[in-house]
Amino acid sequence: MKFLSLAFLALSEVAAAATTPSRRADAATAGSWSPVLNLPLSPLSGALLPDGEILLWSGVSPGGWNSVVGGTQTNYVIVTADQLLKQSPAIELKVTKNPEMFCPGTAVLPDGSILVNGGSGPEATIIFNMNTKTFSLGGLMNIPRGYNANTLTTSDQVFTIGGSFARSYTDTRTGRKFGVGNKDGELWTQGANGGTWKISNPGSGNLIGGIEAGSTSPDPEGIYRSDNHAWLFPFRSNTGDDMIFHAGPSARMHTINLSKGKVTGAGFRSTDPYSMNGNAVQYSPGRVFKVGGAPYYGNSNSSVGMPTSAAAFTITYTDLASGGAVKVRSAGNMNFERSFGHVLALPGGKILIVGGQSAIHLFSDTAGILTPELYSPDTGVFTQLAPMATARNYHSLALLLKDGRVLLAGGGAAQNACKTPGVKPCSPSTHFNAEIYTPPYLSAGQARPVIASASTGLTATYGPRLQLGGTLTVKATGCGTGGCSYDLLRLHAATHSVDNDAARVPLQVAKRDATNGDQVNIFATDTAFVLSGYYYLFAIAANGTPSVATIIQVTRT
Repeated sequence: MKFLSLAFLALSEVAAAATTPSRRADAATAGSWSPVLNLPLSPLSGALLPDGEILLWSGVSPGGWNSVVGGTQTNYVIVTADQLLKQSPAIELKVTKNPEMFCPGTAVLPDGSILVNGGSGPEATIIFNMNTKTFSLGGLMNIPRGYNANTLTTSDQVFTIGGSFARSYTDTRTGRKFGVGNKDGELWTQGANGGTWKISNPGSGNLIGGIEAGSTSPDPEGIYRSDNHAWLFPFRSNTGDDMIFHAGPSARMHTINLSKGKVTGAGFRSTDPYSMNGNAVQYSPGRVFKVGGAPYYGNSNSSVGMPTSAAAFTITYTDLASGGAVKVRSAGNMNFERSFGHVLALPGGKILIVGGQSAIHLFSDTAGILTPELYSPDTGVFTQLAPMATARNYHSLALLLKDGRVLLAGGGAAQNACKTPGVKPCSPSTHFNAEIYTPPYLSAGQARPVIASASTGLTATYGPRLQLGGTLTVKATGCGTGGCSYDLLRLHAATHSVDNDAARVPLQVAKRDATNGDQVNIFATDTAFVLSGYYYLFAIAANGTPSVATIIQVTRT
């Protein structure tokens, strides 16, 4: 125990050197962190499950990945927050013998299952079945990809695009050879044998990589780096078309019409340049908050010390549904420049910005930002929060937990057979651990509201089912004067600083009844932007304190 404590202290001092806060903030206003919590792997990706468990996975090795192609297994764990905090019972390291799930796209399906595609298995689709807790192979993609981005659509399909990180690959079915570029959009439709993929938008892959109107890639390494990690936000047009809003990281934005196979320019993201490995989150339907990023992806030879951005923007795309334009405005600057960080919408509407580096040093803790920030869309203010102990940079992740806290995990995993922390080939920056952050809305000591019941008249496998347009009846106590407000937060999956599944949906209180409960529903103007799937339902007291969430399944039909 003494050795572990000294090692932890030394690591904390090294990591904190880059970004030591000017003063130690009070927990009531700045939140607090758990101790560093051990894991049997360094997670590269993770997802929330509707039964309250958390799926985390690495690569071929517990702390490393095999290569761009060819990995034949993935290490993973299924854990609860309570188990992680108590470090008991022991967290079991498991292995699935499918293509390695490194640098993939991820999507949370309407039934809570997780779809993983591309990466080390560039054509592969792997589906984690929520009910059986097992992995199986789905249909192969038409285009091999890695570092591609996914999103569920308003038709309950999965859209994927980009991914030239899979640089050179030969199709196992046809012998066709693929190189970089032309990683056009494909749509996955659920069905027999794990579903099928179909090209949906020819010519779209290079556009999202920044190659447009005769321009070259904005990244010095070309489209190999620039068509990765797209920020994708689905919506339904007023004419019934299934659409995607592409917000970046390229400076030009686009709308992608999946129903008609058409891509249309949506203008520049104001003055914001190419922002690879920045972050974007939908904090309210049709509204995106974007921060940070770097002028190019970089690699371990050319990008050491490359500066990143502190710029923040809000992007409103609600008018796209009726054929209007995107509106972008500056939200000022964060307190710290960040790339490889994480951004999460919290219950109540504030936005947590955590982790990342002020200067790019891949696979390293160097220049790690230990101080999170909380952004208020209402006031436009960035507030510095309590610092964490461990840098969470490249290959780390963040997930919102059911009780309103936030899990930060991993970081630093590299291409090797790393198995044991601190033992070569593991580097000191490969983190087999996690920390859990308690935001100020919980650390201030206010009593939490309690959801006694939530009902819709319809049932799902996990909790009630809310059909879009329907009414949810919630009985909650401890709300304070004026009653509770209510938010839906979609269960999400994260990898490589991309989290297109995350979304916050504030609810409308149509009627309050002291005996029968509050009648709440989704604002009619928001329905074009709300996806099927499982959500956390939070009741939020008048003082801003959220309840522990109840699980709700939302369906569009």
